[in-house]
Amino acid sequence: MLKDYRNHKQLKLEGVGRINFIKGPNASGKSNAMEALMRLNSFNGDRDNIIRFGKDCAIIKAEVEKGNNLFEYRFVAQKENEDVRIERRCPQGPLPIVSLGLGEDNFFNGGPSARRRFLDNAISLLKEKHKKNTIEYQKIVKQKNDLLKRGKTEETLLWSFNKQLVERAASIIKERLKYLSEVEEGVALVYKRLSGGRTEGVSLRYASKTNTDNIAESLLSQLEERKRLEEKTGFCVVGSHRDDFTLNINEIDVATLGSRGEKKSACLALKIAQVEDLRKKKIKPLLILDDALSELDIERRQLLLGVICGCEQVFITSTDDLGLSMNGEIRKYELPH
Repeated sequence: MLKDYRNHKQLKLEGVGRINFIKGPNASGKSNAMEALMRLNSFNGDRDNIIRFGKDCAIIKAEVEKGNNLFEYRFVAQKENEDVRIERRCPQGPLPIVSLGLGEDNFFNGGPSARRRFLDNAISLLKEKHKKNTIEYQKIVKQKNDLLKRGKTEETLLWSFNKQLVERAASIIKERLKYLSEVEEGVALVYKRLSGGRTEGVSLRYASKTNTDNIAESLLSQLEERKRLEEKTGFCVVGSHRDDFTLNINEIDVATLGSRGEKKSACLALKIAQVEDLRKKKIKPLLILDDALSELDIERRQLLLGVICGCEQVFITSTDDLGLSMNGEIRKYELPH
Protein backbone atom coordinates (compact mmCIF):
# COMPACT_ATOMS: atom_id res chain seq x y z
CA MET A 1 0.00 0.00 0.00
CA LEU A 2 1.23 3.47 -0.94
CA LYS A 3 -0.11 6.69 0.54
CA ASP A 4 1.08 10.09 -0.71
CA TYR A 5 4.26 8.53 -2.13
CA ARG A 6 5.57 10.52 -5.13
CA ASN A 7 2.61 10.78 -7.57
CA HIS A 8 0.42 8.22 -5.76
CA LYS A 9 -2.37 9.55 -3.55
CA GLN A 10 -3.14 5.95 -2.67
CA LEU A 11 -2.32 2.65 -4.36
CA LYS A 12 -3.19 -0.86 -3.25
CA LEU A 13 -2.09 -4.02 -5.02
CA GLU A 14 -4.30 -6.65 -3.44
CA GLY A 15 -4.03 -10.39 -3.87
CA VAL A 16 -0.57 -10.31 -5.44
CA GLY A 17 0.54 -13.61 -6.89
CA ARG A 18 3.83 -15.19 -7.83
CA ILE A 19 4.00 -13.33 -11.17
CA ASN A 20 2.45 -9.86 -11.25
CA PHE A 21 2.09 -7.72 -14.37
CA ILE A 22 1.52 -3.98 -13.83
CA LYS A 23 0.42 -2.09 -16.92
CA GLY A 24 0.01 1.65 -17.25
CA PRO A 25 0.81 4.63 -19.48
CA ASN A 26 3.92 6.72 -19.01
CA ALA A 27 3.80 8.90 -15.87
CA SER A 28 1.17 6.65 -14.26
CA GLY A 29 3.60 5.75 -11.46
CA LYS A 30 4.69 2.21 -12.37
CA SER A 31 8.36 2.88 -11.62
CA ASN A 32 7.41 4.76 -8.45
CA ALA A 33 5.52 1.68 -7.23
CA MET A 34 8.55 -0.52 -7.93
CA GLU A 35 10.83 2.00 -6.25
CA ALA A 36 8.54 1.82 -3.22
CA LEU A 37 9.16 -1.94 -2.98
CA MET A 38 12.88 -1.21 -3.00
CA ARG A 39 12.41 1.37 -0.23
CA LEU A 40 11.11 -1.41 2.02
CA ASN A 41 14.53 -2.95 1.64
CA SER A 42 17.83 -1.14 2.26
CA PHE A 43 17.46 1.05 -0.88
CA ASN A 44 17.60 4.75 0.00
CA GLY A 45 17.67 6.67 -3.28
CA ASP A 46 17.03 10.40 -3.44
CA ARG A 47 14.55 12.18 -1.18
CA ASP A 48 13.51 14.91 -3.59
CA ASN A 49 9.76 14.87 -4.22
CA ILE A 50 9.41 11.60 -2.33
CA ILE A 51 6.33 13.03 -0.57
CA ARG A 52 3.37 13.94 -2.78
CA PHE A 53 3.04 17.68 -3.40
CA GLY A 54 1.13 19.44 -0.64
CA LYS A 55 1.51 16.61 1.88
CA ASP A 56 3.81 16.18 4.88
CA CYS A 57 4.14 12.40 5.05
CA ALA A 58 4.47 9.42 2.70
CA ILE A 59 3.80 5.83 3.78
CA ILE A 60 4.69 2.48 2.20
CA LYS A 61 3.39 -0.75 3.74
CA ALA A 62 3.55 -4.38 2.68
CA GLU A 63 2.69 -7.72 4.24
CA VAL A 64 5.55 -10.19 3.89
CA GLU A 65 4.86 -13.88 4.33
CA LYS A 66 7.62 -15.98 5.91
CA GLY A 67 6.76 -19.53 6.79
CA ASN A 68 3.21 -19.44 8.12
CA ASN A 69 3.54 -15.91 9.50
CA LEU A 70 2.76 -12.45 8.12
CA PHE A 71 5.00 -9.49 8.94
CA GLU A 72 4.27 -5.85 8.19
CA TYR A 73 7.12 -3.95 6.54
CA ARG A 74 6.79 -0.18 6.72
CA PHE A 75 8.56 2.89 5.31
CA VAL A 76 7.61 6.40 6.44
CA ALA A 77 8.99 9.66 5.07
CA GLN A 78 8.10 12.69 7.21
CA LYS A 79 8.85 16.34 6.44
CA GLU A 80 10.94 17.90 9.17
CA ASN A 81 11.69 21.58 8.55
CA GLU A 82 13.74 21.61 5.33
CA ASP A 83 14.66 17.93 5.56
CA VAL A 84 12.89 14.57 5.26
CA ARG A 85 13.13 12.09 8.13
CA ILE A 86 13.00 8.42 7.21
CA GLU A 87 11.77 5.56 9.37
CA ARG A 88 11.95 1.99 8.13
CA ARG A 89 10.58 -1.11 9.85
CA CYS A 90 11.86 -4.47 8.59
CA PRO A 91 10.83 -7.05 11.24
CA GLN A 92 12.60 -9.92 9.45
CA GLY A 93 15.54 -7.92 8.11
CA PRO A 94 16.06 -6.52 4.59
CA LEU A 95 14.26 -8.35 1.79
CA PRO A 96 16.47 -10.02 -0.83
CA ILE A 97 15.45 -8.07 -3.95
CA VAL A 98 16.89 -8.35 -7.45
CA SER A 99 15.85 -5.55 -9.80
CA LEU A 100 16.30 -4.56 -13.42
CA GLY A 101 15.16 -1.23 -14.75
CA LEU A 102 15.56 1.09 -11.75
CA GLY A 103 18.28 3.34 -13.15
CA GLU A 104 20.02 0.47 -14.93
CA ASP A 105 19.27 1.28 -18.57
CA ASN A 106 22.97 1.95 -19.14
CA PHE A 107 24.26 -1.24 -17.53
CA PHE A 108 26.24 -2.18 -20.64
CA ASN A 109 26.21 1.26 -22.27
CA GLY A 110 27.69 3.45 -19.56
CA GLY A 111 30.77 3.24 -17.35
CA PRO A 112 31.71 0.40 -14.99
CA SER A 113 30.11 1.80 -11.81
CA ALA A 114 26.75 0.05 -12.41
CA ARG A 115 28.50 -3.27 -13.04
CA ARG A 116 30.64 -2.94 -9.89
CA ARG A 117 27.52 -2.07 -7.91
CA PHE A 118 25.74 -5.15 -9.27
CA LEU A 119 28.60 -7.39 -8.18
CA ASP A 120 28.90 -5.92 -4.71
CA ASN A 121 25.14 -5.89 -4.10
CA ALA A 122 24.81 -9.49 -5.28
CA ILE A 123 27.61 -10.66 -3.00
CA SER A 124 26.30 -8.59 -0.08
CA LEU A 125 22.98 -10.47 -0.23
CA LEU A 126 25.00 -13.60 0.51
CA LYS A 127 27.73 -12.23 2.78
CA GLU A 128 27.25 -9.45 5.30
CA LYS A 129 31.03 -9.16 5.66
CA HIS A 130 31.36 -8.11 2.00
CA LYS A 131 28.78 -5.36 2.50
CA LYS A 132 30.73 -4.11 5.52
CA ASN A 133 34.01 -4.25 3.57
CA THR A 134 32.63 -2.24 0.65
CA ILE A 135 31.22 0.47 2.95
CA GLU A 136 34.52 0.73 4.87
CA TYR A 137 36.50 0.70 1.62
CA GLN A 138 34.49 3.62 0.21
CA LYS A 139 35.17 5.61 3.39
CA ILE A 140 38.92 4.89 3.14
CA VAL A 141 39.03 6.01 -0.51
CA LYS A 142 37.21 9.24 0.40
CA GLN A 143 39.57 9.93 3.30
CA LYS A 144 42.60 9.26 1.12
CA ASN A 145 41.25 11.54 -1.62
CA ASP A 146 40.71 14.31 0.95
CA LEU A 147 44.32 13.89 2.08
CA LEU A 148 45.68 13.93 -1.49
CA LYS A 149 43.70 17.07 -2.33
CA ARG A 150 45.39 18.99 0.48
CA GLY A 151 48.49 19.01 -1.72
CA LYS A 152 50.74 18.24 1.21
CA THR A 153 51.38 14.54 1.64
CA GLU A 154 51.45 13.21 5.19
CA GLU A 155 53.44 10.01 4.66
CA THR A 156 52.44 8.22 7.87
CA LEU A 157 48.74 8.85 7.32
CA LEU A 158 48.99 7.97 3.62
CA TRP A 159 50.71 4.68 4.51
CA SER A 160 47.90 3.90 6.97
CA PHE A 161 45.21 4.56 4.34
CA ASN A 162 47.05 2.44 1.76
CA LYS A 163 47.42 -0.44 4.21
CA GLN A 164 43.67 -0.42 4.97
CA LEU A 165 42.83 0.02 1.30
CA VAL A 166 44.90 -3.02 0.26
CA GLU A 167 43.38 -5.23 2.96
CA ARG A 168 39.80 -4.45 1.98
CA ALA A 169 40.37 -4.21 -1.77
CA ALA A 170 42.03 -7.65 -1.76
CA SER A 171 39.02 -9.14 0.02
CA ILE A 172 36.55 -7.39 -2.31
CA ILE A 173 38.35 -8.55 -5.47
CA LYS A 174 38.57 -12.15 -4.22
CA GLU A 175 34.83 -12.22 -3.52
CA ARG A 176 34.02 -10.70 -6.91
CA LEU A 177 36.16 -13.28 -8.71
CA LYS A 178 34.54 -16.10 -6.77
CA TYR A 179 31.02 -14.86 -7.47
CA LEU A 180 31.61 -14.45 -11.23
CA SER A 181 33.01 -17.98 -11.33
CA GLU A 182 29.98 -19.36 -9.50
CA VAL A 183 27.31 -17.70 -11.70
CA GLU A 184 29.05 -17.87 -15.09
CA GLU A 185 27.46 -21.18 -16.10
CA GLY A 186 24.04 -19.99 -14.96
CA VAL A 187 24.35 -16.74 -16.95
CA ALA A 188 25.32 -18.71 -20.06
CA LEU A 189 22.35 -21.08 -19.69
CA VAL A 190 19.84 -18.28 -19.12
CA TYR A 191 21.18 -16.23 -22.03
CA LYS A 192 20.93 -19.28 -24.28
CA ARG A 193 17.28 -19.73 -23.30
CA LEU A 194 16.54 -16.04 -23.85
CA SER A 195 18.07 -16.24 -27.33
CA GLY A 196 16.11 -19.38 -28.23
CA GLY A 197 19.18 -21.58 -27.96
CA ARG A 198 20.92 -19.83 -30.83
CA THR A 199 23.87 -18.39 -28.90
CA GLU A 200 26.82 -20.21 -27.38
CA GLY A 201 30.08 -19.19 -25.74
CA VAL A 202 28.87 -16.78 -23.05
CA SER A 203 31.58 -15.98 -20.51
CA LEU A 204 32.26 -13.53 -17.66
CA ARG A 205 35.69 -11.96 -17.15
CA TYR A 206 36.91 -9.71 -14.37
CA ALA A 207 38.66 -6.62 -15.73
CA SER A 208 41.38 -5.14 -13.51
CA LYS A 209 44.90 -3.79 -13.61
CA THR A 210 45.52 -5.87 -10.50
CA ASN A 211 47.20 -9.24 -10.90
CA THR A 212 44.47 -11.52 -9.53
CA ASP A 213 46.96 -14.33 -8.87
CA ASN A 214 48.67 -12.23 -6.19
CA ILE A 215 46.23 -9.46 -5.35
CA ALA A 216 47.75 -7.79 -2.28
CA GLU A 217 51.28 -7.69 -3.72
CA SER A 218 49.98 -6.32 -7.02
CA LEU A 219 48.00 -3.57 -5.28
CA LEU A 220 51.03 -2.51 -3.22
CA SER A 221 53.17 -2.41 -6.35
CA GLN A 222 50.62 -0.26 -8.20
CA LEU A 223 50.33 2.14 -5.27
CA GLU A 224 54.09 2.67 -5.33
CA GLU A 225 54.20 3.08 -9.12
CA ARG A 226 51.34 5.61 -9.19
CA LYS A 227 52.16 7.55 -6.08
CA ARG A 228 53.22 10.64 -8.05
CA LEU A 229 50.10 10.43 -10.26
CA GLU A 230 47.82 10.27 -7.21
CA GLU A 231 49.54 13.26 -5.63
CA LYS A 232 49.26 15.21 -8.89
CA THR A 233 45.58 14.42 -9.56
CA GLY A 234 44.39 14.36 -5.95
CA PHE A 235 42.60 11.05 -6.47
CA CYS A 236 43.19 7.44 -5.50
CA VAL A 237 43.67 5.63 -8.83
CA VAL A 238 44.49 2.15 -7.49
CA GLY A 239 42.02 -0.33 -6.06
CA SER A 240 38.83 -2.29 -6.52
CA HIS A 241 36.85 0.91 -7.22
CA ARG A 242 38.57 1.08 -10.62
CA ASP A 243 37.65 -2.46 -11.72
CA ASP A 244 34.98 -3.82 -14.06
CA PHE A 245 33.79 -7.08 -15.59
CA THR A 246 32.79 -8.04 -19.11
CA LEU A 247 30.11 -10.36 -20.46
CA ASN A 248 31.33 -11.90 -23.69
CA ILE A 249 29.31 -13.61 -26.42
CA ASN A 250 31.52 -15.78 -28.61
CA GLU A 251 34.56 -13.85 -27.26
CA ILE A 252 33.01 -10.45 -28.10
CA ASP A 253 32.39 -7.98 -25.26
CA VAL A 254 28.66 -7.21 -25.36
CA ALA A 255 29.27 -3.71 -23.93
CA THR A 256 31.49 -2.83 -26.88
CA LEU A 257 29.86 -4.50 -29.89
CA GLY A 258 26.55 -5.96 -28.68
CA SER A 259 23.21 -4.81 -30.12
CA ARG A 260 20.65 -3.11 -27.87
CA GLY A 261 18.66 -6.35 -27.66
CA GLU A 262 21.79 -8.36 -26.82
CA LYS A 263 22.72 -5.90 -24.07
CA LYS A 264 19.24 -6.08 -22.58
CA SER A 265 19.26 -9.90 -22.76
CA ALA A 266 22.72 -10.00 -21.19
CA CYS A 267 21.56 -7.82 -18.30
CA LEU A 268 18.45 -9.97 -17.84
CA ALA A 269 20.61 -13.11 -17.86
CA LEU A 270 22.81 -11.71 -15.09
CA LYS A 271 19.81 -10.83 -12.93
CA ILE A 272 17.98 -14.11 -13.45
CA ALA A 273 21.16 -16.12 -12.87
CA GLN A 274 21.55 -14.16 -9.63
CA VAL A 275 18.01 -15.14 -8.62
CA GLU A 276 18.68 -18.79 -9.37
CA ASP A 277 21.96 -18.69 -7.46
CA LEU A 278 20.17 -17.22 -4.42
CA ARG A 279 17.49 -19.90 -4.59
CA LYS A 280 20.12 -22.65 -4.67
CA LYS A 281 21.51 -21.14 -1.48
CA LYS A 282 18.06 -21.28 0.19
CA ILE A 283 17.39 -17.54 -0.18
CA LYS A 284 14.03 -16.57 -1.68
CA PRO A 285 14.42 -13.33 -3.66
CA LEU A 286 11.85 -11.05 -5.20
CA LEU A 287 12.50 -10.07 -8.85
CA ILE A 288 11.51 -6.64 -10.20
CA LEU A 289 11.53 -6.05 -13.98
CA ASP A 290 10.61 -2.39 -14.39
CA ASP A 291 9.96 -1.75 -18.10
CA ALA A 292 12.83 -4.15 -18.75
CA LEU A 293 11.28 -5.86 -21.81
CA SER A 294 10.71 -2.91 -24.13
CA GLU A 295 13.77 -3.62 -26.29
CA LEU A 296 13.14 -7.37 -26.63
CA ASP A 297 11.22 -8.88 -29.51
CA ILE A 298 8.06 -10.94 -28.85
CA GLU A 299 9.94 -14.25 -29.04
CA ARG A 300 12.47 -13.21 -26.40
CA ARG A 301 9.72 -11.75 -24.23
CA GLN A 302 7.82 -15.05 -24.28
CA LEU A 303 11.02 -16.98 -23.58
CA LEU A 304 11.63 -14.71 -20.60
CA LEU A 305 8.29 -15.75 -19.09
CA GLY A 306 9.44 -19.36 -19.30
CA VAL A 307 12.62 -18.45 -17.43
CA ILE A 308 11.07 -16.39 -14.65
CA CYS A 309 8.45 -19.00 -13.82
CA GLY A 310 11.13 -20.48 -11.56
CA CYS A 311 11.36 -17.33 -9.44
CA GLU A 312 9.70 -16.99 -6.05
CA GLN A 313 7.86 -13.78 -6.91
CA VAL A 314 8.08 -11.40 -9.86
CA PHE A 315 6.80 -7.89 -10.62
CA ILE A 316 6.84 -6.81 -14.29
CA THR A 317 5.84 -3.32 -15.47
CA SER A 318 5.12 -2.08 -18.98
CA THR A 319 3.06 0.43 -20.95
CA ASP A 320 1.42 -2.38 -22.99
CA ASP A 321 0.74 -6.12 -22.92
CA LEU A 322 4.09 -6.82 -24.63
CA GLY A 323 2.46 -9.46 -26.83
CA LEU A 324 2.75 -11.99 -24.00
CA SER A 325 0.39 -14.89 -23.40
CA MET A 326 -1.26 -13.99 -20.10
CA ASN A 327 -2.28 -17.26 -18.48
CA GLY A 328 -4.10 -17.65 -15.17
CA GLU A 329 -0.84 -17.74 -13.21
CA ILE A 330 -0.16 -14.07 -13.91
CA ARG A 331 -1.95 -11.40 -11.88
CA LYS A 332 -2.59 -8.28 -13.93
CA TYR A 333 -3.05 -4.72 -12.61
CA GLU A 334 -3.74 -1.56 -14.58
CA LEU A 335 -2.78 1.91 -13.39
CA PRO A 336 -4.82 4.89 -14.60
CA HIS A 337 -3.38 8.06 -16.12
